[in-house]
Amino acid sequence: MVSLNHADSTAAVKAGDTPSFTLSIVNSGPQAASGVSARVELPDGVTYLATENIDIDPYGVLRTQPQDPGVRSNNPAWGVWTLNAPVSLADGTVRRPHVDITFTVNVQSRAGTFKLVPHVFSDSTDGEVVGKGANLTVGPSGHLTVTIAAVPNRVKREDDVTYLLTVNNDGSGPSSGVDVLITLPGILAFTKTERTGGNAARSNATDPAPNAVVIDYGGWTIPPGNNAGPGRLTIVFKAHVVPSAYMGRYTVTVQITEANGTVTMLTDDAEGLPPAEPEPVSVRPLIHGVLSSPVALAGTPGPSGRPGRAPHGPRELACTPSSSRGATSTGSPRATASSSTGWPPRWGR
Repeated sequence: MVSLNHADSTAAVKAGDTPSFTLSIVNSGPQAASGVSARVELPDGVTYLATENIDIDPYGVLRTQPQDPGVRSNNPAWGVWTLNAPVSLADGTVRRPHVDITFTVNVQSRAGTFKLVPHVFSDSTDGEVVGKGANLTVGPSGHLTVTIAAVPNRVKREDDVTYLLTVNNDGSGPSSGVDVLITLPGILAFTKTERTGGNAARSNATDPAPNAVVIDYGGWTIPPGNNAGPGRLTIVFKAHVVPSAYMGRYTVTVQITEANGTVTMLTDDAEGLPPAEPEPVSVRPLIHGVLSSPVALAGTPGPSGRPGRAPHGPRELACTPSSSRGATSTGSPRATASSSTGWPPRWGR
């Protein structure tokens, strides 16, 4: 006999949640069952995440061959056990050997009610036995992604940079209480908001002050997507390169927080700089593992013409030297190696 139970079968979950289930295997007799394994058939958009606990009857169950599911499986299976035959106890009750497996799943499905179906197999049965399943109700929920880009692609001291930030909701429900927090590197100071757009609504708004390093736009509700596209919020703002900026790599981070506590981060996979003079690199926005078009930020050299250093991390900006007359270069600089190791480079066209 096999059955599946949801810890809270009446509560709806949302995309991104990881609810728990318990798979129970019981030998109802009359004889022992060997080669016992079980699996759970998951609906589309639901994948196995982890096994939290396996509770076995210490007097009537022996695991003969460990078998566990792989992460992200949509048909997780466990095994292999021998369950002894049920026994009658002195008080008149019957002890039935059992295995209880508690596991979690990752939900990324659309809204609706779905069935998770357990199956069990043993050497003493003819084929699989299908047991009582469990319902999973998924409610509407938002799913946010964020991108950011900088224009122009090269600047020097005291230039302005325009940033375009886009937040999309491609989920099945609205995302409310959305707060957009942007942290600029030390070489940039926020100057003004150019415009906001999209189909997001706003209440109890918060906006950044001039010269802020941490920029906060709060109070948004972004609707779900439809056939015309995702719900969308766009923010265009300007920042100014400070007079003391040195050539180097700098970072911009973006954090989106919703009223329900869900956090979406903008991260980057840029590598750290070598210990010698770096060649210029690009701003490389990375959202969910997909790089968008590179954007470079050029700056001015530090003392004695050597590049200034900057923190490594997400949202990296690359600064390259300006010309001796302070004009902005129109081409993309490159570094040519002066040794077999490739470092230090010499700047050239």
